[in-house]
Amino acid sequence: MILKKCRPGSVILWRDFTPGHVEVYPFIKDVLRGIERLHLEKLVKGMMLHLQDSFMGIYKVPDGT
Repeated sequence: MILKKCRPGSVILWRDFTPGHVEVYPFIKDVLRGIERLHLEKLVKGMMLHLQDSFMGIYKVPDGT
């Protein structure tokens, strides 16, 4: 898994991260479920942001403090 290879401060971009388009593109629901699972398993911590006017989500790996 890529998260285990990331150093603090690394940035990960997720494609198809568009919560507002779930009804138009049903596959986005699967992407969001996967990200929710990462949060539940505490593999990602903190916020993941949706880049306005895009299909991209961005996550910065915390520094661990």
